[in-house]
Amino acid sequence: MKYISLIIFLFIFNFSNAQWLKEKGKGYYKLGTWSLLANEPRQEFNSLGDINIASEFKITPLGNWSFSGTLLLGIPSGKSVAGVDGSYQTGDGEFNQQLQFNFGRSYRIAKQDFYLKTYVGYNNRSGGFSDELHSFAETGTQLWNKNLLILSRLHWIKPMYNGTLDASNSNGAIFAKNIESFALGGEVALNLGKHWGISVATATPLFGKVIYRGNSYSGGLFLNY
Repeated sequence: MKYISLIIFLFIFNFSNAQWLKEKGKGYYKLGTWSLLANEPRQEFNSLGDINIASEFKITPLGNWSFSGTLLLGIPSGKSVAGVDGSYQTGDGEFNQQLQFNFGRSYRIAKQDFYLKTYVGYNNRSGGFSDELHSFAETGTQLWNKNLLILSRLHWIKPMYNGTLDASNSNGAIFAKNIESFALGGEVALNLGKHWGISVATATPLFGKVIYRGNSYSGGLFLNY
């Protein structure tokens, strides 16, 4: 059986690390690709994806826990209909607004330092798509004199089933309405210079509805200062 390969080029501006905000004038930038492999006849589509713009504000820490809030805006810059059957997209064609509450802390196992960060959020979607509840958790550690970052993450998306689209016009693809997924992922990032490096990541759905049940892979270059 052949595979479908969706390749999306992303330009991500990220000025913070979840609830740990960077100082003024500093930031984190990443240029990467994302690919999904699913058990379908092979097609390939390359395009710019949707762009996310986020604003984050710090909340007073409590003990060892750090807190912040995030407002994320999803700009429909991707292609919402592509491929032979219209189900190959790099965007959903709708403007969405996601409000998040982020919290996290560092911890130690033996003599190794780790971090834990998580968020819960509500994604208000337009264009007839169902709103979504999001929950996310990530933990990781730095090795090799802090030049190598290894992390794992979980991401759960739960639809609110309040959309108006039906199966005939929601394209039945990775951005269709009423998507539910619980995905496990991991990432490795390696510093190659003082302020830059490369990263590779993968994720797989543990269960879901209205999704391609296939592994996704990503990689790219980052600038961190």
